[in-house]
Amino acid sequence: MAGTGIKEIVPVLTQIPLKKRLAVKEVTLDFSGSMEASARIIFPNACITTDRFHVAQVVTEALQQMRINLRWDAIKEENRLIKEAKENQTSYTPTVYTNGETKKQLLARSRYLLFKPANKWTSRQRERSIILFSVFPELDEGYKLSMLFRNFYELSKTREEGRRRFNPEFCQHF
Repeated sequence: MAGTGIKEIVPVLTQIPLKKRLAVKEVTLDFSGSMEASARIIFPNACITTDRFHVAQVVTEALQQMRINLRWDAIKEENRLIKEAKENQTSYTPTVYTNGETKKQLLARSRYLLFKPANKWTSRQRERSIILFSVFPELDEGYKLSMLFRNFYELSKTREEGRRRFNPEFCQHF
């Protein structure tokens, strides 16, 4: 992006008096390397923190990528079974779960429920999640971890509380 490089940022922010810049204790940023490098130069005494939105976004994207990979695996599996059925001159009928969806549909339609806490699911999403997580336990584990991570940020009001919540012993309770 234009204007977010060290060459553009540092000259502007060095206009802030040094005494004020040295007093800054924390700078919150996204994952931009140039912004971080600039902040370290301009605010040398500050702790650099990545903002919670961007961290949570990375976690959510990883969970969605897991779902997408599983969906591609389901598509490949179904294509293989269709091919085998044709070779054996039989018909292929995919497994249909109790909610009326096939494995591919289940994975395609579960996108939005993975973004939300379980208490905000619709009844249809709740039904889908039960099937989804029983068929794909790795998605269940990933979902629980992403919600735990999200709650870590939303429920921790102080740094110490955050450290306690992020402690692996605390996490085992979920």
